[in-house]
Amino acid sequence: MPQLMPRWLRRLETPGALLLPDGGQGGFAVFPKGDRRRRPLARVPRKDVLTARADGWLSEVEDGFALSHDVAHRSAREQAGEAGFLAQHGGLERAVLLDEAGKDMPVVRRSEASPLARWIRPGPDGSAPLLDRAEYEAGEKLRADHARSTMSQRLTADWTAPPRSGSGRGPAGPEDSPLAVLAAKDRVMDALAALGPGLDRVVFAACIRETGLTRIEREECWPKRSAKIALKLGLTRLAVHYGMKRAQPSAASL
Repeated sequence: MPQLMPRWLRRLETPGALLLPDGGQGGFAVFPKGDRRRRPLARVPRKDVLTARADGWLSEVEDGFALSHDVAHRSAREQAGEAGFLAQHGGLERAVLLDEAGKDMPVVRRSEASPLARWIRPGPDGSAPLLDRAEYEAGEKLRADHARSTMSQRLTADWTAPPRSGSGRGPAGPEDSPLAVLAAKDRVMDALAALGPGLDRVVFAACIRETGLTRIEREECWPKRSAKIALKLGLTRLAVHYGMKRAQPSAASL
């Protein structure tokens, strides 16, 4: 694990440990086996929990948080290398993504979990979700088109995989055809262009690269908690681009 990892996150590595609200203290505590009757392994200020959640250190459970799967197995991943990493994380895959300029970018990413899922749920304090349904669906559509736009690299490289239909290998349907792949790539680039400079980087980083909002703020040199607002604005504009939301009248037209 990284040397700068807070002690309370190390305590959360204990098998079965959960991060739960600490009674009337206003913060959280790490409880063994998620049992509030037992002495907590560590107490954590609420602001530290929110920061760790935004950075992807934590995954939500019914009553609180657990250490995210990626973080919990980071040490084993570093020791085993990429082959062990992919074998250990069945939900991860190698992929070739498009960067903002439309160029290929090889990455390892989660194949199933959406990075937007946390923002469609209420906060641990009962606060309203960051995203509404249209904004969430707009982000998912961008992710789906982006996945389709990388289909050509996967088809040319994965001939050893079992066939998905019939007895042949390669494309399983019209959505896998080269023309469909190119069309998906065009849709991705059109969507990013509709977002405009600045918002395109935030939406691409959060939805495709799965970058935490705190890191986005550092990279953009923005104030704290500003990336959350930018992400919502970007996904609102994306929803309008996709026809999922109605465009608001401009100030000049009022």
